[in-house]
Amino acid sequence: MRASALRDIRTRRWERGHRIEVFIKDDVLIEDAAATIDLLREGWRIHHDRRRLSYSATPPDFGALVIQRRRWANGGLLLLPRLIAIILRWPWSARRIADALVRIPNVTSAATNGLYFGLFLLIPFDDELVPPWMALILLPSVFLTGVGLIRAGYRIIDLVAVQTLSLLLVPVNLGGTIQSIRQAFVGGPIPFARTPKVSGRTPAPKAYIFAIYGLIAYAASFSVVDAYLRRYDHAAFAAVNASLFLYCILRYVGVRHSIEDAGVRIRSLPWLRKPRYASASLRHFPTRGGDTAELERRI
Repeated sequence: MRASALRDIRTRRWERGHRIEVFIKDDVLIEDAAATIDLLREGWRIHHDRRRLSYSATPPDFGALVIQRRRWANGGLLLLPRLIAIILRWPWSARRIADALVRIPNVTSAATNGLYFGLFLLIPFDDELVPPWMALILLPSVFLTGVGLIRAGYRIIDLVAVQTLSLLLVPVNLGGTIQSIRQAFVGGPIPFARTPKVSGRTPAPKAYIFAIYGLIAYAASFSVVDAYLRRYDHAAFAAVNASLFLYCILRYVGVRHSIEDAGVRIRSLPWLRKPRYASASLRHFPTRGGDTAELERRI
């Protein structure tokens, strides 16, 4: 990035009695997207470098992934008016309009995906509202995702894992969108939560665990109700989503970890309880005069 480009988008403010220059503002959590829009507003060209210029550890578990993706989902709606302002600014420029339009799906995808999926899942539909052929509009996106995975060295079967992971992040994207709306009305930036990079597991927030299990229960129950009412399309849609959410719990979260994060004590669930005597040795349980009954009672 050119230093002259940063000077074009710098702002000044007072902190602790000192006037400082800020080159990348922190009023939204996705500061890289905000800086990109500021550069477009000043007439700079943005080029994508396909090389790997830096490396970072990816979230190792669902709890860390929630923190990262909730931060990424927060701020897109706040940046949308800035993109629209670039499009409407006079004199119009075809290049500037194209640069702004191509970025609108990126800043709005977290909100729109969560909203659209929630409506389809929660509101029963029939063939008149959503014809079955509408599922075909997903094929180009799925195809391009599969091509990208193959070019990156993955298998085509990994496409299933990617799509189900996107499904698992629907409640997380909705949470970040709600925070964006809250910031728009209340004002002030949302506290920055860095993605944990620790050796142990990061617990997931209870709200998201309950949301996922709630979606499983809701979709499963409505699949039965819709089948009884002969709304077979929505019944199949709900049944597939219930199965995919359950797969997400098993694949990415884990039943035991999800129950722990929900605040349920594992000791109260015998079918998830680990055997406490697995590594015990007899020297930990002294007996009186070789009384084996006392040993068995302690074990």
